[in-house]
Amino acid sequence: MKRTQAADNAPLYEETDPEAGLAPLAILCTVLAVAVMLLNLLGSDKAFAAAPGETSSFMVPAADNPAWEVRDPNTGTFKNEFNSTLKKITDLYNQ
Repeated sequence: MKRTQAADNAPLYEETDPEAGLAPLAILCTVLAVAVMLLNLLGSDKAFAAAPGETSSFMVPAADNPAWEVRDPNTGTFKNEFNSTLKKITDLYNQ
């Protein structure tokens, strides 16, 4: 079979713009990034903190102190009584 000159001059691949599909991809990535930012905002307690006793699927629950943290009425600071609380619990199981 004899090759023709037209076949030799034909490009191996079609020359198209390699960056043609980047604009839709950039738009999609921007929309996904905005969605992730909104989820982070809704999941943070910075803007959407629930009041004590209030429940909501979009709000972070109010921070309740554990039973072993006791507020000192004189200074307003918290005192950690975890070791004494843990000792009470372990004494119940060691009897």
